[in-house]
Amino acid sequence: AVPMGTVGGLFGALFGSGGFLYALYLSARLEAKEQVRATQSALISCSTVVRLSMFLIAGVYADSSLLLLAACLLPVMFVGLWVGRR
Repeated sequence: AVPMGTVGGLFGALFGSGGFLYALYLSARLEAKEQVRATQSALISCSTVVRLSMFLIAGVYADSSLLLLAACLLPVMFVGLWVGRR
């Protein structure tokens, strides 16, 4: 678990996506799909909270133009979520 977690964390930090490595590991270790999905969701949630906290501490969110861009992209995100569920 430690090597896979380390490599997944490195991929997440470098490329923003280590989740596929966690999914591979979890699907090999856990038998029930519900357990894999729940654990994957928890991992992504924890990663997001840590990343948001670090960006907040670093002052990235103090840039008003970045916040405006994020607000402009929210409708596109909701459309993507809606299309993805269909």
